[in-house]
Amino acid sequence: MSEPRSTAWMACLVAACLVVSGCEEELVDDDDDGDGGSSSTSTSTGQGGAGGGTSSGGGTGPVCGGWHDTLHGLCWQEPPTPTPVRGHDIDDHCEAGDWGGHQDWRAPTIDEMRALIRGCPGTELGGACEVTDGSSSAVQEGPCWGCDCAQGPSGGCYWDAALGTECGTMSSNWDSFYISDSPLANDFGRAWGIHYRCGVINPDLSRNSEYYVRCVRDAP
Repeated sequence: MSEPRSTAWMACLVAACLVVSGCEEELVDDDDDGDGGSSSTSTSTGQGGAGGGTSSGGGTGPVCGGWHDTLHGLCWQEPPTPTPVRGHDIDDHCEAGDWGGHQDWRAPTIDEMRALIRGCPGTELGGACEVTDGSSSAVQEGPCWGCDCAQGPSGGCYWDAALGTECGTMSSNWDSFYISDSPLANDFGRAWGIHYRCGVINPDLSRNSEYYVRCVRDAP
């Protein structure tokens, strides 16, 4: 069975959704079955009238083996793993990958995952949110709450337009989070993650539960 989630965190995220972004669907913790983040593939709702967006630099190809983020020198698995992966297993999952014929994939740190964010300055890499690899949950404050949900530059998603518009919904509280390989400094059983539909950086992802993962490798 998955570990209980923080009720304080969920109350704040609900408030952020309802007050800041105007979401109409309330987050509910439906993780009692112990399967964690999701049992089905996340889909985009396309809410908020956000446009399709433009690519901020990058492309796909065999040299990279995925999507090449030229801004940060990283190659990303594209598309990401279609089914959720248990947090404790993401290292093995990524290291076993051979996408594009490459065998040097790894699970991303929270810093690398922040490098994917576009259009939400507070949580983009280098933004005001102080979360980094090795951080404790104490640094998760105001700027880390992200931006208006479903208003990102890629059909509502806060990532590059080249990555598409399927970044999850707000219909369930954990079905849209991507987990990192950065456990909390004050709780090794939990890890940092990102909800790319809202740009939120979350400190409360149980590593015993399942979430989405997008593996990464250094660009050649």
